[in-house]
Amino acid sequence: MIREFIKYHSLGNDFVIIDWFKKPESYLQSMLHGGLWEAWIRRVCAQHTGVGADGVLIIKSNVETGGPEVLVFNADGSASLQAYTQPAYFYMS
Repeated sequence: MIREFIKYHSLGNDFVIIDWFKKPESYLQSMLHGGLWEAWIRRVCAQHTGVGADGVLIIKSNVETGGPEVLVFNADGSASLQAYTQPAYFYMS
């Protein structure tokens, strides 16, 4: 499903960062909908069988402004309301 990602450590947490900034919105929507996405997040974030992470950050292009936007997902695959975006900003700089 996802072949390229980066693992960052920041503020005592580990995050998998996926750079989809240059991907079209249609690609993003097709990847994020359905149970496969949540299962992939759970597998990759698993501490002993995956790469081990506290969540997944997706860098994408904001449809309205064209600037970067970060989507945050918890290790269980659910969307997060918390903004652990510092690792993504380090990646983008």
